[in-house]
Amino acid sequence: MLPTSAGEQAGESRRTDEELFVAACACADKPEVHRLLDRTPDLLKKLSDRQLRQLPNLAAQGNLPAVQTMVESGWPIETLGGDWNATALNLAVFYGNSTMAELLLKHGASWQTKHGFADNVMGTLSYASMSGGMEDPHWGDYIGCAKALIAHGMPLPPEKYQFSDEVTEYFEGLRAV
Repeated sequence: MLPTSAGEQAGESRRTDEELFVAACACADKPEVHRLLDRTPDLLKKLSDRQLRQLPNLAAQGNLPAVQTMVESGWPIETLGGDWNATALNLAVFYGNSTMAELLLKHGASWQTKHGFADNVMGTLSYASMSGGMEDPHWGDYIGCAKALIAHGMPLPPEKYQFSDEVTEYFEGLRAV
């Protein structure tokens, strides 16, 4: 391998496989991700806590290609991160990213995992649909998130939770059936 930076040319150490792997995932470079996993099959087990937190961090940024690459490579899906110690699923739902929420749920994300505010994704959907939806009803696809969560096993939320009008109507329609 040729040196890729002035530091490497001067003899400084090269990036570790762990660093290269995280970078490849963040760039959604699937061929490089597979190459690194083939070279070091236990690579995911070698990632630091800081490196593992990149899944929720990239979810918070709405980087669907990176999140997809990470979960498809076996990244620990329940890793907590972001400003409020939340899973990628909580962050996807917070921003109303129903496509990302569906992807994470298909790969085994749990709606029950507690985030830093001691609640699960029901609380996230409640808070986000009420605050984000009130500021701008097009801020996120909260109804899409609610549908994905129900489709993947989340029960109807108890009455203590309040949601945007659209999400409330969806849940009430399910209760009426």
